[in-house]
Amino acid sequence: MLLNRTATLPQVPDAVFAPRGSRVSGHAPTDSSGEHGAIRSSDGSNSVGRRALCQRVCLAVAALALVPTAAGVVAHVVLSQGAAVAAAGGPQEPEAISLADAKAEYDRSTAVFVDARPEWLFATGHVPGALSVAAEGPGGGIPVTLDSLPRSRRLIAYCSGDGCPSSHILARRLKEQIGFTDVLVLEAGWPGWQEAGYPVAGTQVR
Repeated sequence: MLLNRTATLPQVPDAVFAPRGSRVSGHAPTDSSGEHGAIRSSDGSNSVGRRALCQRVCLAVAALALVPTAAGVVAHVVLSQGAAVAAAGGPQEPEAISLADAKAEYDRSTAVFVDARPEWLFATGHVPGALSVAAEGPGGGIPVTLDSLPRSRRLIAYCSGDGCPSSHILARRLKEQIGFTDVLVLEAGWPGWQEAGYPVAGTQVR
């Protein structure tokens, strides 16, 4: 982790900090009183301030060197969290079902069809036995018949065919808000079902 990385400051010789005219040896310098103290130049100036300034500059340089590493750590954490969400089963597009497979489900009565179109379109024609569950608008409530079904029951949502998003919207709502676990989308929709010559019901069916 970032906290485990520390910057090692370079050892700067005392001569760097000593003003011109100062004498520097391996022993601590003495002032005119004979006591150990700060290095003094011939004009009596003190080098402690210069040493502190240089140390601050070194710390700043070391901190800047760690910025790319910190950015890398943050990116790694974000990507890891994103991967964890995906692995945990984050929001996904509903699975599609073909016309032939949908017809097989219909013949076996193993799925409930849900019509995502407005109610007036449902009345004109729909899959026999389908429930009208408008995906959008004021008619978007869940029928009591559907709400009473086991949440493991397979549902097949459909609308007006390719390019119609209502079936996908309804399928996501049935899974994420209502709690159904097996919801498929018939992307061919009502037009594909009707054109295939499958059973139909409604007031204006051919």
